[in-house]
Amino acid sequence: MRTCFLFFFWFIFISTNSIAQKKEFTLRSNGEYFLERNYEYVQIDNGQEEGIQLGVIYDQNGQTRTAVLKGGTNGVLSLFQEKVKNGNTPQQKIKIEISRVVLTESYNSATKLYEGDIELKMKFYLLGKADPIALTDYLGSLSYRRSANRSNQVQFVVNSIFHKALEYFDSWQKIQSEGNPVLASKVKLKILDEIRENKTDTVFYNPENPLVWSDFKDSPPSLSDFNASIFTSFSIDESSIMVDGYLYHTVDIKTYMLPKQSWVKTPSDYGIAHERLHFDLVKIQVNKFKQKLLELALDPQFYTAEIYEAYLDALRELAKKQELYDQETKNGLNPEQQKKWSNLIEHELKTSNENFKEKISK
Repeated sequence: MRTCFLFFFWFIFISTNSIAQKKEFTLRSNGEYFLERNYEYVQIDNGQEEGIQLGVIYDQNGQTRTAVLKGGTNGVLSLFQEKVKNGNTPQQKIKIEISRVVLTESYNSATKLYEGDIELKMKFYLLGKADPIALTDYLGSLSYRRSANRSNQVQFVVNSIFHKALEYFDSWQKIQSEGNPVLASKVKLKILDEIRENKTDTVFYNPENPLVWSDFKDSPPSLSDFNASIFTSFSIDESSIMVDGYLYHTVDIKTYMLPKQSWVKTPSDYGIAHERLHFDLVKIQVNKFKQKLLELALDPQFYTAEIYEAYLDALRELAKKQELYDQETKNGLNPEQQKKWSNLIEHELKTSNENFKEKISK
């Protein structure tokens, strides 16, 4: 019975002593807030949800205590969320990673004061549909000197370092949102499809200047059964600029044929009419591609992939249409089908032009 009592007393003493060795600090708002912001804090990583161990400090008796940030990562996230006041639904979701937070303190026998400093390193990420995008790092430190009975000064310093991190990111975000494409709130699309001057190696689509046989520069292969062959396609060039938080993205479309990859054996008016319709089919597909771009709700993080996917889809559809045209007309040798396709392409060309003009005017 006596042994059990001593053991129980020893257990109580150790437990009480263990609790007393901790000194907890709590994060509190300083009363200042970031208003009408376009971002919000939604996640924090550190792995210490219950309490973040900061380091070691001294109590008024000169005994060391473990400094702990009460509430851990949840407490940090709560403070950050409380400080940022959003107007409308924020478009930027921010994740924080605490990579380092250390409090050190030592006693200066000459001044009879405790001297300490706290160092904080945080990483900020933008969350989206894919992997988090690294935005910026914060690295800050604060130093202090205090007497033995002024542990509240440590509370002030701990609180201040996290507020400094908040202020840093807010300033960074405010500056970067004007010119950093990653932080664009919206993509505004501009589509260019201009009449261009021909080059030595390229003939651009121009309804006022239809193809002529002299545009076909390549030598016909002697073993080919075809009378003519044309290489037509379209390409896109892209460029972006950030203005006032908006990403203005330009897609410049070029519809062309390549003379040095196009040839003819026996020129004729009937034959050139067939080849011109190949070029018109490209223009029809370009018009459909432009309409598709206008329908896309472009995501600032994925807009280039979305545009390129639409471009590849358009090229695949164009290849199928070109192949079907040659199959049904027997490469122009079936006059009845050639006339049918001529009327169809003329109608689609007019309709696709009008549909695009209607969409862009809305």
